Amino acid sequence: MGLKIVFMGTPAFAATALQALVESGHAPVRVVTRPDQPRGRGLKLQPSEVRAASEALGIPVDAPPKFHDPEFLSSLEALRPDVFAIVAYGVILKERALRMPRLGCINVHASLLPRWRGVSPISWQILAGDAEAGVTTQWIDVGVDTGDVIHRDAFPMPPDATTGSLTTELAARGARLLVKTLREVEAGNAPREKQDPALATPAPRFTKADGWVDWTGEAAWIERASRAFDPWPGLKFRSASGPVRVRHAAAHPGAGTPGTVLAVEGESMRVGTGA
Repeated sequence: MGLKIVFMGTPAFAATALQALVESGHAPVRVVTRPDQPRGRGLKLQPSEVRAASEALGIPVDAPPKFHDPEFLSSLEALRPDVFAIVAYGVILKERALRMPRLGCINVHASLLPRWRGVSPISWQILAGDAEAGVTTQWIDVGVDTGDVIHRDAFPMPPDATTGSLTTELAARGARLLVKTLREVEAGNAPREKQDPALATPAPRFTKADGWVDWTGEAAWIERASRAFDPWPGLKFRSASGPVRVRHAAAHPGAGTPGTVLAVEGESMRVGTGA
């Protein structure tokens, strides 16, 4: 009969996985997403990408204001799910929800766990200069991204990767890995690999303030920041005429006072940094 899956996700990254599940014959019986949010200049309420995809696919979808509301959890229990498949939902599941599926809860995380646990793993992979990028499927436990690893998909970090481009690549890889993982869960042979806490690194959320250039930093770090903060929050610096957005950056050898414009070359400028 196949698995009775409840899928939980919110952004386009998760919608890619939902589409892959349907195409692979693992259509969820229910989708759960975050409530509609105000977007755009008019701040009109807009559905999440996962809600839009669910409705297009004809899958029942819920967007509860409070996931852990007892009445809503009871409605999920009534489905008697085999597994929860979670991709960037945006809610940390508590014990009652974790115990609900017969076979457990599966998560797709956009890094090579235990490296970059947290909400911004894609940007941190770029900012840190990681040689490899990747995505992980894991069993969910009561911690944050601490559950046993099922599979990883690692590949060389593209030298020109931005958070935008890497998100697209990881979404596709994560979708394929989720399909593979659920097939193994159904067959009863999905592996479990304990994470080494000594190798864990945090990936906290960025703010708009993180996008301001610190010219006393290393040129190589600033170059990576220009890609890690693309599209958000953007890398920018203050000038006499107002904020300037850095579209592209490259680190060059040389010396100069940090923050001083050393040369202007066409549409580019050369600026001194701390190293």
